[in-house]
Amino acid sequence: MGPDFGGSISDDEICLPAYQRYSGRFFDQLEFDSPNFWSELQSDVLEVVFVEGIYGLLLWDELVQDYDCHLADYTRNGKQRSVSELWRNTITLALGGFIEQSKTSTPIALIYDLLREEE
Repeated sequence: MGPDFGGSISDDEICLPAYQRYSGRFFDQLEFDSPNFWSELQSDVLEVVFVEGIYGLLLWDELVQDYDCHLADYTRNGKQRSVSELWRNTITLALGGFIEQSKTSTPIALIYDLLREEE
């Protein structure tokens, strides 16, 4: 258990940049087509934001610890609700704030929604 979940293991021991936590068809194809994508991203005017089941919105290089919670998972506190249902309004507001904040630097001109499930 790392610090994000109340444990005492340090970030250095358990956390990785968000992009290193992902796998699957999209990420496998990205690695195949552009092996240096993540290392070259720092010099681009491109920003990548992940939608996380526990963390909400994360920049591609923010440190996260390993966990297993998907947007399609359900809570068990009384009423059964999906994690995506709990996050939907918050993530929308956070993304709007992220876009609004970017107006002071390089404006966001295009957003690609690459969520793999309808959640």
